[in-house]
Amino acid sequence: MNTIAGEDVSAFRHSHFRILFEDVARSSIENSRIVAAKSLEAQLVSLYRLAATTAKAEESVDKVAQIWELMVGISDAFAKEISSLHTSASLDKVLDIRSQCEELRNLHRVAA
Repeated sequence: MNTIAGEDVSAFRHSHFRILFEDVARSSIENSRIVAAKSLEAQLVSLYRLAATTAKAEESVDKVAQIWELMVGISDAFAKEISSLHTSASLDKVLDIRSQCEELRNLHRVAA
């Protein structure tokens, strides 16, 4: 009759718990990356709104182009930071905002 030794059960239990804890840790890290990316996205949306409000109040078309130029650079920095988190969460939204800023910059450069 084969029996399972106490050491085998103990080794199995430790191995199982180690794998479980590693999975939980990986999940927790991924969740924190997603939360960080979403936070960056929200900050960029707020900056975009501020830029739009500032641009509407600006009389100089050249200064409006400068506002959007600045937002293109800020969007690039946010996209780089999100990419460094190794998550795709929020990256599409940030790149969409960047594209909008670039279009507005180009529009106001032409008008200047």
